[in-house]
Amino acid sequence: MSVTREEALDAIVKASEADDDEGKSGELLGAASQAVEIIGRRKYFDLRDTWSKCIIGWITVLIAFNSIVTVAVGLGCLDYSQYEGFITVVFLQTFLQIVGLGAVAVRYLFKSN
Repeated sequence: MSVTREEALDAIVKASEADDDEGKSGELLGAASQAVEIIGRRKYFDLRDTWSKCIIGWITVLIAFNSIVTVAVGLGCLDYSQYEGFITVVFLQTFLQIVGLGAVAVRYLFKSN
């Protein structure tokens, strides 16, 4: 039978609350708080990893879109001669999104604390 970490942690806390030995009870509570800290950090790193992959995926999609538009315009499949500023706006907006996503990743996902 497999026991989850949360069940084991609850069992430790209940055992420490029921124990009359103050020293042992304190050590068990300390171990329980360390277990909570470790579980929380693991979940935080898993979440950070998920968001990192999402940001990398989105940046890849943006770069692929710009590449496809560039090739299509170069081959003559798309004609934006009447809308000269449109291509500039699209590429500028995509560039700013990539820089913004990079800034979010560096600032919030990979902060030094």
